[in-house]
Amino acid sequence: MSPEQDNYIQIKDLNRLQSVKNTDLLLLDDGVASCNAITFENFLQTAKDKTFKGEGLNYFKDIIKSTIATELQQNDDFINQVYTKILNKFLNDDSSSISTTYSKVKDKLGSGLSTYTLSKD
Repeated sequence: MSPEQDNYIQIKDLNRLQSVKNTDLLLLDDGVASCNAITFENFLQTAKDKTFKGEGLNYFKDIIKSTIATELQQNDDFINQVYTKILNKFLNDDSSSISTTYSKVKDKLGSGLSTYTLSKD
């Protein structure tokens, strides 16, 4: 084997596993000087912590928000439900400033229209 080939591991030379136990060791190679190992269980815990608690949390949140937004945006039933709820809130909630504004606009338009007569040209 040449010195250049010492830097490569061929997959066919490795033992293949169909499943992994929590106590199995995973090889961590920094590519330069050292090789270390971590149990599968500890690797999963570390990955979970980094993803959901550490530096990956914001990235994970962005992915989830983007996925949910895209799915909801494509769901016509959801869009119609939201639209209906917004309109109901807008038209029926006397405590909201939007409802007050709507009532004022409606009253102004109604009083203005009653002074005009419509004629057919």
